[in-house]
Amino acid sequence: MIYAITPENRALYPSFVEQQFQIRHAISVKEKGWKEFGRRSTYEMDQYDDEEAIYILAAEGDRVIAGLPNDAATHAFERFSPACRRRSPAGS
Repeated sequence: MIYAITPENRALYPSFVEQQFQIRHAISVKEKGWKEFGRRSTYEMDQYDDEEAIYILAAEGDRVIAGLPNDAATHAFERFSPACRRRSPAGS
């Protein structure tokens, strides 16, 4: 099942939110070695993980199997914009 975790319903899904931080940590920090993202020993969080963040998560039963924050495009642009000559128009 796909879930949209919003500020309004986040309290209903605390386990899902925690699991997605743990998954991100396993991939980003443990596998890729991105130490700057590891705030806690088992979490990967960044400046986009604030009270307004919305997460799109896929779960099987009570286990999160995949996730995507809604700000992925913004994060990618801000992180890699020095490599771009100009910003692409929205929707391209």
